[in-house]
Amino acid sequence: MARQIQVRMLGEFTIQESGSTQVVHANLTGRSRRLWVLIAYLIVNRNGGVTPQELIDLLWSDSAGDNPMATLQNNVSRARSLLQKDGLKGAKSLFKYEKGMYYWAPGRKTVTDIDTFERCAKRFEKNIEPDELDEALATCQMYKGDFLAQATGEAWCINLRIYYQTLFTRLCHTTVKALMDAGRSSEAEKICMRAIELDPTSEVFSILLMRSLTLSGNPKMALDHYDYIKRIFESQYSVSVSNELELERAAALQALYGRDLSEASIRQFLSANSSMVGAFSCNNSVFREIVQLHMRDMQRSGLPAQIAAIGFERGDEEMSSQSINMRRLEATLNLSLRSGDPFTKMSSAQFLILLPGATYENGEMVVQRVMDRFKRDYPHVKADFYVFLFDLASFKDEMISARSVQKLPILEDGEGFEEDEDIDE
Repeated sequence: MARQIQVRMLGEFTIQESGSTQVVHANLTGRSRRLWVLIAYLIVNRNGGVTPQELIDLLWSDSAGDNPMATLQNNVSRARSLLQKDGLKGAKSLFKYEKGMYYWAPGRKTVTDIDTFERCAKRFEKNIEPDELDEALATCQMYKGDFLAQATGEAWCINLRIYYQTLFTRLCHTTVKALMDAGRSSEAEKICMRAIELDPTSEVFSILLMRSLTLSGNPKMALDHYDYIKRIFESQYSVSVSNELELERAAALQALYGRDLSEASIRQFLSANSSMVGAFSCNNSVFREIVQLHMRDMQRSGLPAQIAAIGFERGDEEMSSQSINMRRLEATLNLSLRSGDPFTKMSSAQFLILLPGATYENGEMVVQRVMDRFKRDYPHVKADFYVFLFDLASFKDEMISARSVQKLPILEDGEGFEEDEDIDE
């Protein structure tokens, strides 16, 4: 009976016969790259077969010479020899041409890690029962890397690579939550770190990792990871981390310092991750409390203040592009405002800014400066700003006269101003 063929394509591309210690390691970057691509494509499409023209278009998109069919036959022969040379028994019978189609090992069973992973991942995609956790963990461990990770230049691999990445991400997300519910935090942390290693920009796993570390009594490690991710986002992408990640940082700080403190601990708490550079970015609740505190102080000091709203008109661009532009705008605000000017992200397309001591004219100048800097730093971005401004003193008087000190509204009644018409030129 012919031996089963075992193929790995997640991460490294290998071929092995069951019961044999001989493993054939493919090299998709060397001189034999085209032969390995031919082999991989036939394996992936082994159930339906592949036409010669499809293989010719795959391997020689520009030109296969004067006789493309002969060129293909020559490469199939070379692929057989390559596998046989690398120690795979019966290599000559692994390629079959029948009724105008090429087939991979039609008389033998081929088991691939991508098929096994897909089947198991879909099983745990929505829910994992407590007695299924170990199986879900084993499925996560099947994902050794992206589909044919070396074949970065092969167009046909792109959709498959994204597909298996998505399956892995969903599986990890479901598994991590199930592990945390079961109190198995250390295993959840390992999965999060594996997912982050494959994609550092996936904030969802950084959030879950920080939450797990905090719950398992390691808030200091959660804060260290926050600093690590923040450096990556700022240095490589020139954007800030999300509000959700900031909330996990706040939870870790609370867990680390939320007890009676010594003088030294208080000093450490007050100075931890402090920065005197840039404006003060905060969440909505903190921003509202700062504004309300400032309105109380205005009764004594009489100093002016403005609330500015700045964001982008909602266009047809993808959500990912809008999110990136908002992070760029956040970085611009941080560099353009004073260190004492708090701001917060109110929606997916708008920031609010408090400008203490600023008149209406000063506020207009500040907003214009922000827009000018954004356009200078990101000249390739085509986005229309949406801005308006109102006097905080007038708003305070309206609140007092109405005797309703409510939470800060989303600037529905404030007096707005139009941008200069030449701002987008």
